[in-house]
Amino acid sequence: MAFYELTPAEPARRLYTELFDGRSPEEIAGTAARGIEAILENIDRLLSDVDFLLADKRYATASFLLATAQEEMAKIFILIDACRLDPAKHASVLRSLCRAFYSHIAKHAYSELRRIPIIHDMGQAADRWRIAVRRWWPGSSDPEDGEPAMPHDTVFDRELPLYVDWDYWAKTWMVPRQSTNRLEFDNAHWPSELDRFRAELQTIKEAAAKGLLSPQALKTLNDIYHCTYIGDSTPMDTIHRLEEKLAASLSSKLRLSDADIQKSPLAALPLYHFTTVSGDAA
Repeated sequence: MAFYELTPAEPARRLYTELFDGRSPEEIAGTAARGIEAILENIDRLLSDVDFLLADKRYATASFLLATAQEEMAKIFILIDACRLDPAKHASVLRSLCRAFYSHIAKHAYSELRRIPIIHDMGQAADRWRIAVRRWWPGSSDPEDGEPAMPHDTVFDRELPLYVDWDYWAKTWMVPRQSTNRLEFDNAHWPSELDRFRAELQTIKEAAAKGLLSPQALKTLNDIYHCTYIGDSTPMDTIHRLEEKLAASLSSKLRLSDADIQKSPLAALPLYHFTTVSGDAA
């Protein structure tokens, strides 16, 4: 069956079958590492296209490509989460991660939670996830108070820059302009969205260059994490102990400092549990 003939749910099922079903942690780590390498290469390609469009001030299409690059980056963290799990015990969670791999909303949620400076507990993370995946924010029932219903952020990032649509609030056609989403790139008052994304990308590339996204590192991640399932009630002390064990193991194997490991994607908060409980991200 060709990929373009698949039903919407089929790509996720096929991804699980080919990457995780019956695979050992070593095999999964190797496949994930190759996937991360491919994703980084694709992000560079997308950003080169963004730069090409920005040279002609074509902000709308550039913003769509930037949103696509951000989703590609989220896939890196989805693959890392997959490497934390015991594939024999947590097949259902791996299936949920495969669905997240193809979900614009779930990938948006991964990006949003990763950017929160401090998360005090997993309950707070669960609340922020629910906000990040909510598809529709209803407006006020009184049209005079000026509060329209709001679609998900992915609509503004992926659809408004490309497609003509009907504005149900203003009762008129919405037409993308070259200036749509210009502030993501051209802002004199704070770092642009593109600048922030490039900084995040550089951190990931530095981790990759130091071997922290290699098959060996991802297998070590599995060795440390696979016995502990992290959900919305897992104490942060438990997570911090796992992080310390991982840092100690990788520091010894790769001769890196704890700081190198703590700022790498391997230190990101595990989010796999949330992909299993939110119907919005499906």
